[in-house]
Amino acid sequence: MNAVALRPAVPADSEFCFQLHNAAMGDYVEAIWGWDDEAQRAYHERGFDPERWQVITVDGADAGTLVVDFRETEVYLGRIELHPDHQGRGIGAR
Repeated sequence: MNAVALRPAVPADSEFCFQLHNAAMGDYVEAIWGWDDEAQRAYHERGFDPERWQVITVDGADAGTLVVDFRETEVYLGRIELHPDHQGRGIGAR
């Protein structure tokens, strides 16, 4: 079984998170809206907040992102993305 952990995101993770989003969700975005790299980068830059984001690691390597908001009456899963190389292994379920 792989060692799965979370670490706080740092500003330097922005490009990793953008590239991960492209790898994990790019085909879906393309099919629905069309992938516009400039628009997607702008969207990412508006939403990327290292104080709220976490990086999912698998065996010490960055493999995904997780954003969870703890609200007054709910816990909101804002984002969970895993690189396709790590999908289908139960990592997200853990």
